[in-house]
Amino acid sequence: MKCKKERGQALVEFAFALPVFVLLLAGMIQFGVILWGQNTLSQVVRDAGRYAATLPDCSESDATTRLAELADASGGPWTLAESSAIYTADCPPENNSDKVWVTVAASYDVAIFFPWVPGNGRVSSSTEFRVEPAP
Repeated sequence: MKCKKERGQALVEFAFALPVFVLLLAGMIQFGVILWGQNTLSQVVRDAGRYAATLPDCSESDATTRLAELADASGGPWTLAESSAIYTADCPPENNSDKVWVTVAASYDVAIFFPWVPGNGRVSSSTEFRVEPAP
């Protein structure tokens, strides 16, 4: 038989352990959400970069619009912060000796539920593709 002094011991230990467990579990979930957002955004930016490199008129607005469409379609956990598509030289190139690059970049805010997460949940990604001349 247990003595009266030991009756609430398990409850007290559980009360001490539960907040630590919940904090660890919530931290793992938050890390997963941010990692998912970063991975998805990287894929969206790469796809938009491939699209921008194939545009015959080198329209930065078309590339930026495509980036926003892909981000919306991906179902990522974010809201748009900023995005851009920039061509480095006169586009389209006339021959292979002309080097024209397109840089596509985007930043999105991912929902966070820990106020002390650094960076305020912002994920960013950029990519660069060479624009080839039309055949």
